[in-house]
Amino acid sequence: DRECADSPTSPRTRLRKLRRTMGAPSRASAVLLYGWLGASERNLGAYSRLLERPGRRVVPHILPPGAFFQSRKAIERRSQALAASALAASAGARSVGLFALSGNGAVAVALALRGVEERASAGDDDAKVFLERQLRAAAYDSAPLRVAPPVLATGFLSMAALKVGLEPSRVLDAAGARVSAEAAFGALMGIGGRDRLCEQLYETLHLPVPHLLLYSKVDAVIPADLVLSFAEEQRQRYGPSSVQLEEFHGSGHVAHYRHFPEQYRAAVDAFFDRTLEEDGGGGMGGGGRACE
Repeated sequence: DRECADSPTSPRTRLRKLRRTMGAPSRASAVLLYGWLGASERNLGAYSRLLERPGRRVVPHILPPGAFFQSRKAIERRSQALAASALAASAGARSVGLFALSGNGAVAVALALRGVEERASAGDDDAKVFLERQLRAAAYDSAPLRVAPPVLATGFLSMAALKVGLEPSRVLDAAGARVSAEAAFGALMGIGGRDRLCEQLYETLHLPVPHLLLYSKVDAVIPADLVLSFAEEQRQRYGPSSVQLEEFHGSGHVAHYRHFPEQYRAAVDAFFDRTLEEDGGGGMGGGGRACE
């Protein structure tokens, strides 16, 4: 992991270039897009086009499969690299939104936020501005949730099935497959305090900004109950208007946009147009803007 090095393509170098070219904060906005497990930049292209607007840039990020099961030091380096990328992508923006797809995207968001919070605590002014003024909203498709062995098992088995051209349900329903995978991930979670780290990352996702949660009750990978549980916890902390739920009837995991493009586009457009483009409020320091 050398993503934080001063190479021409490193986040640190990109941040310096953006500062030189953009100068003082503008009226522009940015959406940081975090992909699902095994996603490619081509996969995220449709979502980037959905989110783009004149004056709004979209920056995709993909957490590699298995990144969460590296050493604790490697995870911390990954967190700092994601934080640097987030700050570089947000340089000069008036407002910033987060958009994560599936549990892997949510983990990437949590790791990025953890790194940004650590930088802010250490006195980094860019990190403080990001948290207190720029960050306005968060949207999740088929997420977020607590990372646990059952979730990891369904996620990795589904990805493996798709890689070989099978329907995930065929692998998930195979005798012993899910049980064996859950046992393996249970053992991995107990190594190096990953179970405690998962709880910390889940807590990090509870931001005092408006949230949009896109979900389906037929999602076999991340059950709707887990997404709705996060929504209820968020509402208990920040009020009933802090979360907007958008249910899709019949679409599977991270398949809502493909099957219901008009409904999906309408919900996402309205949410980010309101939270990122309208004046008033802003940032975690100001409590964000509630969903109206």
